[in-house]
Amino acid sequence: MNHSKSTTFSDFSQSQIKKVKDAFQIIDEDGDGTITEPDLLKLYEGLGKADSVEDIKKMLEPFNGSVTFTNFLSLMGQLVGDMPEENEIIEAFKVFGEHDTKTENDSFVGAGNADQLNVDYDELIAYLKIVGFDKDEDINRALKNFVTVNKLTGKSTFKGEKFLAIISE
Repeated sequence: MNHSKSTTFSDFSQSQIKKVKDAFQIIDEDGDGTITEPDLLKLYEGLGKADSVEDIKKMLEPFNGSVTFTNFLSLMGQLVGDMPEENEIIEAFKVFGEHDTKTENDSFVGAGNADQLNVDYDELIAYLKIVGFDKDEDINRALKNFVTVNKLTGKSTFKGEKFLAIISE
């Protein structure tokens, strides 16, 4: 996995630039064209992180207190460059599905097909805690849009294919 490459502006597709711009505009709460401390405070409060004023100040320090869209695009390029490749994510999901039982269509749940990357949510949470994610409420808030609960068994499933589709776009 090569995490040293960062994505430059020219590496982004038009669709990716639009998504980054949309994200920027959501964070830029007051619509002034920059992300500032009040914008980030509002975002953090919405995430339940109301006590993060000092963290926000440290984040904005390299940008003299405000992040422009160009700065934001550059930051996203660095993050995208640090993201694992899609096939690496699929391989990671396969690990969770190796011990699952077969489904009606005779394939393994989590076996790595782009449409069959569902994994046991409780198992995923346990592994996330092992690698250092220790706050249940933060994990659940971050992953809630990718979880379904089987009404018969009450078992939660992480929808890996949905997650992969979102982060791959």
